Amino acid sequence: MSYSPHVVHVRALFRQSLRTAFDWSSSREGFRQSAIHIRYLFEEHRNLHNPKRLQEVIKDTEAKLAQFAHPEPYRYPTSPFGSKYERNLPVPDHVVNKGLGDYHDPAITYGKFERNFVNVD
Repeated sequence: MSYSPHVVHVRALFRQSLRTAFDWSSSREGFRQSAIHIRYLFEEHRNLHNPKRLQEVIKDTEAKLAQFAHPEPYRYPTSPFGSKYERNLPVPDHVVNKGLGDYHDPAITYGKFERNFVNVD
């Protein structure tokens, strides 16, 4: 199903407004109140059909988003520049192919241990 570019743009503005509100909120309850208010503001102009007025409302919304942008927006930990981004990298190919040199696996030296819930051979 295809949507008009206007609908796609308004949805993106709505999502960005919610993300900005989430950045500024200190609790879920505070964010929920902000989300309800944002939804009310968008619903006010839902049935607006005048193209000039629509452009004015969209420009005002974009200006408000720029004004209220958080200096340090929330980033999910595993997203780029998040606190856990690339923390658990895969082993490089040269280590897989050639090994670690003088490193000896403790499991080979001391034997494998058994956990209560897994029988390791």
